[in-house]
Amino acid sequence: MPELVPGLGPVRRAGAVLAAEGLGPKVLTRSRAQRAVVREELAKRLAKLCPAGPGIRDPDSRAQDDFFGVRRTLSQEPAAVGLPFLIAHLDVLDDAEQSGSDLPKAEWRALFAGAGVLFGDGDDSLGPVPEVGPTSGDRTAALRRWRCGHRLFFVVTQGIVSALSGLARAVSEDDRPTTCSALSAAAALSRGAAAALRFTADFPAEAYADTVRPSMMPPGVPPGFSGVQGPDHRVLVELYRRMGPVFASLDPETWPIRAFQDARPRCSPRTRGSATGSAGARTRAS
Repeated sequence: MPELVPGLGPVRRAGAVLAAEGLGPKVLTRSRAQRAVVREELAKRLAKLCPAGPGIRDPDSRAQDDFFGVRRTLSQEPAAVGLPFLIAHLDVLDDAEQSGSDLPKAEWRALFAGAGVLFGDGDDSLGPVPEVGPTSGDRTAALRRWRCGHRLFFVVTQGIVSALSGLARAVSEDDRPTTCSALSAAAALSRGAAAALRFTADFPAEAYADTVRPSMMPPGVPPGFSGVQGPDHRVLVELYRRMGPVFASLDPETWPIRAFQDARPRCSPRTRGSATGSAGARTRAS
């Protein structure tokens, strides 16, 4: 549950333990067969550590979780952030290798940069670049990517929440190392969230119109089904609202606030657009 996400310090310490056991970001650079073994181990640990909770009571949010294949837990274990974070990234790699991708190398680097941030060392340079070709026009593949990409966006969003959760206190205590670390982490994760949205939309427009969009209409889902119904997005937006005065108090000449503000994702791949991003990737803006 996004409102139960632990702070960045405990999450990083838990991530460092996993990395020391060979279950850190470097697994993203392995072969597909090796990644499958690691994914199974990560899933087993997650199931043991965080049994599924009762789910979300709000019917619209529950409908979104059901549609995208999300299971919620009431656990506040720090590893409950890192484990699904890596699982979602492994799924994206598999999907890209199976169905191709038009994302340029810079987008892939941004997509995976947050993995290093959450696993203890603060290294945001890790960015495996899959050797993939043009994105498949297959309708089934488009729907799989739509769901896979959204799950990635959800876990990266929870990473941003983790990074910012202790920022207000750090600023009030003039704790410069913690403040700078939180802002840098949030910036890297925000760039990853934006790249996740572009990956989510990386398939032909006709597949969206013919397959993806109809799947999000009644009777399969409630009327007005939208990504903004998701609890992860809602909690993050509320956090941004509460943190507004804190952000405004930070002098960009002294604190790395501008990089975070520039990196914040401001769109959701909810509707199909014909725009082309600066790096050439297809985008959908809401």
